[in-house]
Amino acid sequence: MSVRTYPQLDDETRSLLRQQVERLGSVGAVAGKLGYSRPAISGALHGTYVGNTDRLRSRIVEVFLDAIVCPHVGKAIAPDECRWWRTCPCPTHSNVAANHWLACKTCPNNPDRKELIP
Repeated sequence: MSVRTYPQLDDETRSLLRQQVERLGSVGAVAGKLGYSRPAISGALHGTYVGNTDRLRSRIVEVFLDAIVCPHVGKAIAPDECRWWRTCPCPTHSNVAANHWLACKTCPNNPDRKELIP
């Protein structure tokens, strides 16, 4: 039986996390702001986080950045707008909106992204 391992946080996200620890004064303060436990955030900082980091990365970006670069529209959007697009029901009123919604399903910024089967 093999143990599934997940990739750790990328360097950019880990750096953002470290900056927030310095700014807020403790790992516990950052954990509280993110809604995660202190040991989880400590593990993410040290590269020993045992779970899937997709949701954690998304939460870090959502809480600590003012904007996320949306690969679909090619510009920065607010984290709330990103979350809305990736969680809303499929829009049926517009092909443009439906295409945006569909792009969100495989977007690297989406912690619940789906891998397309070729």
